[in-house]
Amino acid sequence: MNIELRRLLEEDQRDLKNTPVNRVERDILRRNRVRGILSEGGVTEGIDYFHAALIFQHGDSLNDWFQAHELAKKASELGYFEARWLAAVALDRWLVWQGRPAKYGNQLIPFGGTYRLPCVDPVTTDEERKKWGIATLADLLAFHGLRGFASIEKENIVSAAVEGFQINLVRLNRHLVHSPNLEGVHCGFDEENRTILENSYGWRWVIDNMGDFITCWLSLPYAPKIAHIVTGEESPTFEITEYQNRPAIWVKCNGLLTLYFLKQEEIWAVSGRDRNDIVKISSKVGVHTGT
Repeated sequence: MNIELRRLLEEDQRDLKNTPVNRVERDILRRNRVRGILSEGGVTEGIDYFHAALIFQHGDSLNDWFQAHELAKKASELGYFEARWLAAVALDRWLVWQGRPAKYGNQLIPFGGTYRLPCVDPVTTDEERKKWGIATLADLLAFHGLRGFASIEKENIVSAAVEGFQINLVRLNRHLVHSPNLEGVHCGFDEENRTILENSYGWRWVIDNMGDFITCWLSLPYAPKIAHIVTGEESPTFEITEYQNRPAIWVKCNGLLTLYFLKQEEIWAVSGRDRNDIVKISSKVGVHTGT
């Protein structure tokens, strides 16, 4: 084992957990040194490639994340099979930051006051996920078994269930460092002539004339349990209701409301600060909600 690489990784993990103000600069210095070790031929064992991959996974560019993917694959090829999950997660990060569907689904994106799984390539099977050390898609949607979040403390706060699905509220102890905010493009106006934006996943949101968020909506693949992942200290509340014989759950947390409902094998999530705005949007995606 390369002792210097091991020391650099330990520093990386401490900085990731403690987030010092100069973390970015320290990350850059570490990656530069790892490049030097690689060019000097100091990486020979599978575990060394794994340590180098972890450091690049905490980089800030597409090149960093793809290098993490390649290094983790090399570690696996050399017999260090623990690196398989990192090869998968690094590839997902590389794809998601380009606005492309994740291959495996082991990433989180901030959207509408919560963290969401990205859109996932439907061709990828749970068998393939298992091969690379990744949980099933249903488990990922429930925030069970996500890899690469060891430094994040999580707390399962409360849950609510209706016929067909359950919402579990999960609180993280801090914001995620490497999660992308996918940019949106103008795709229309709502009834009040406010701008609607859409990202590459088809997720949409409304902004006011100052550019501030009003409401957002997206559909999730069906799973019996869906995680509503937040940070902050506000105690959440749930309200179980029904619209036109469709089960639905309201979640209120950190000043935001989210309405979850089941429609045609998908679970829709509509979030915002105003209940009436959420109701209007919900009716547009195929559910007559009323008030």
